[in-house]
Amino acid sequence: MKRFIQTALMGILLGVFCGLTGCSEDSGNSLDVDGDADSDSDADSDSDGDSDSDGDSDSDSDGDSDGDCGDTTSDPDNCGVCGHVCASRVCEDGECTPGLGECVGAADYTNCNTVCAASGQTCVENGCDGYTYEAWYSMADCTTLRPPTASPGASCTDFLGWGDAVRCCCTDDPVEGDNDVAPTCSDTLSDPLNCGICGYQCRSNVCEDGVCAPDLGPCFDFGDDFTNCDEVCAAIGESCVETACTAYAYTLIGWASEMSCTEGTTASIQRSWACNETFDWDGMSYPRCCCTDTP
Repeated sequence: MKRFIQTALMGILLGVFCGLTGCSEDSGNSLDVDGDADSDSDADSDSDGDSDSDGDSDSDSDGDSDGDCGDTTSDPDNCGVCGHVCASRVCEDGECTPGLGECVGAADYTNCNTVCAASGQTCVENGCDGYTYEAWYSMADCTTLRPPTASPGASCTDFLGWGDAVRCCCTDDPVEGDNDVAPTCSDTLSDPLNCGICGYQCRSNVCEDGVCAPDLGPCFDFGDDFTNCDEVCAAIGESCVETACTAYAYTLIGWASEMSCTEGTTASIQRSWACNETFDWDGMSYPRCCCTDTP
């Protein structure tokens, strides 16, 4: 009771004092009750009511107000600013490395400079695994991540003359109104759009136990100096899988022309052979090998 009366009297006296002299947060911090040089009671040196001194309204020290962003220098889901997701999944010193943009119609743009500029970014020549853009004969092949028809190491100003759909190599910087969120998903065991990890799409459209079913890799030609399917799959970071592709269990399918291969028309050769078997080029100039499909 005695302490209550003392506290009440101090409050009255303080009110009278402020009424006569004027009190504010900037008047020498005369209302500081916790000794931290501000006028709140949170024990830090700002006046935002939280327990850190970074001037935001949460209690972490990352300088934003979401309370859970953490490291924006290397987190690909929060690169540079909270919520900015790197398409390349690589964040270095707060900047995303260049990545392939969205699928767009090749006829709608002059070159990759105009493609990237449309999304507020800048084209990066040969900046995506050595390529400036990838191209497909159809938009469906592009959006379903089928192997590209071509991956030219071209200039950003070159005319987009390959296929109907392209993805250009662009910078990946936060832009005004950027509302990116980290990719989320509920089923990584059987969803072919999120197989193994969120956002990974199976070329075969089949995901079992978090692993994409094997699928035919990109077209190549006899001038690429491959001798068997083991070498072909290894070149794209995958492994050959014997007799596991298409309903007929082939290891390799071949075509006489590049266009026939990329368009997937009737093949001239189908082989259910070992992955290390040497290619027989008779009647086949553009084959595709059965490879794993991993993130």
